[in-house]
Amino acid sequence: MKGEGIPIVYCYGNNKTHNILVIELLGKSLEELFNMCSRKFSLKTVCYLGIEMLKRIQFVHEKNHIHRDIKPDNFMMGADKNIDVLYIIDFGLAKKYRSGSKKHHIPMKTNKSITGTARYCSINTHKGVEQSRRDDLESIGYVLIYFLKGILPWQGLKCRTDGDRYKKIFEKKMSTTEDELCEGIPSKIYRKLNLYFFLFKFVVCIFVVIIHLIIYFIRCIVFLIFMIFKFHIVIF
Repeated sequence: MKGEGIPIVYCYGNNKTHNILVIELLGKSLEELFNMCSRKFSLKTVCYLGIEMLKRIQFVHEKNHIHRDIKPDNFMMGADKNIDVLYIIDFGLAKKYRSGSKKHHIPMKTNKSITGTARYCSINTHKGVEQSRRDDLESIGYVLIYFLKGILPWQGLKCRTDGDRYKKIFEKKMSTTEDELCEGIPSKIYRKLNLYFFLFKFVVCIFVVIIHLIIYFIRCIVFLIFMIFKFHIVIF
């Protein structure tokens, strides 16, 4: 997989005891840079990162794979002449979601175990639904809100076990409203996000209505053809 923001692989193999992977040298991860900046990124920086993250995940999706572990640690800045390029790394949990030739999507499954980082994974992932492209995008949304606010509502929950932590994070995500999640985010961005979401739902609804009208029209045509054919048979 070669493209902008995808680390170059120079060599890979194993020596019987370890697997070996040699890639190009990169800079610091976004989590490291976030901590270096006192856990506060400017609005301009977050917008830039958001655009670049979407470009990277779009490229991965076009190559028929989903990442399944979107988080600040898995995005790194380049080094030397590529210091201003954002890279996406760690494809250890990546999965092929459709075939390369006929583009057949994998079937939806349920009761799947959680894959990825609980803090940023999608609600459907918590529910055990087979992951797809939408889940990577939802995770990017959580990462950007994290960069804008410095914390997510489900951070810092007191839990005894990983299972208990996953459960509490899921419950907190389900109970957190959009207004609560986006509280403190610049109002212009929040309004635009709401507008885009409304327009998206509107376009989907229009598309569904058009599809139903087309199906209804086809059924009417088929019925008319059938009646005409039947009428001719009766006459002859």
